[in-house]
Amino acid sequence: MENKIRIAVYDNLSLFVEGVCCLLKDRKDLEIIEIKNGKNLLFEWLKNNIADIVVYGGGSSSKEYFEFLEVKKSNNISAKILFLANSIDLKEIKRLFKAGASGFVVHKSSAHNITMETDVIKKGRVFIDSSTKEKIVLNICGEDSIENIRNAEENLTAREIEVMKYICEGHNSKEISEELFISVNTVETKKKKILSKLNVKNSIGVLKYALK
Repeated sequence: MENKIRIAVYDNLSLFVEGVCCLLKDRKDLEIIEIKNGKNLLFEWLKNNIADIVVYGGGSSSKEYFEFLEVKKSNNISAKILFLANSIDLKEIKRLFKAGASGFVVHKSSAHNITMETDVIKKGRVFIDSSTKEKIVLNICGEDSIENIRNAEENLTAREIEVMKYICEGHNSKEISEELFISVNTVETKKKKILSKLNVKNSIGVLKYALK
């Protein structure tokens, strides 16, 4: 049997911690640890225990998130960190990922975002909730581009959508060809068709997320 993923859920508010744990309780592949009595207890627990993922909801400002990442780094804590927040500036989100964050979800996100992030993060990839991805894409491309992409998505074939999924996960053409049992040339052809149909030149990973 595969080892369970250990997730420590922290917030200053007990009700919040209990709510997140309730969303995750049916996942048989997860071991959930509730921590709700202050940051110092969280730090001490992480120094003496191993967690795969920390769901951190206790920050009142981005400054607190950066301080937590610094403590994590200085104490060689290996856990991946998912931050939950009301809102945060896009530039700050970028800085958080550069500082070592593995995910970011706004409090108003759906329960699906909370449960899906564990699957994404445990594979070594970053996770951003759908509403934040939307803001990122709007910031990069503008509103007209977003509408064009949404309209074009229905023109993608099932195989093109499959290839696009792997592109968004950071796989290169060789890896995609191995996953889908097709040639590298076929993958490259699919990529060109995807870009053409979506009428974009780059940032395909970010753009795909905006369609979810």
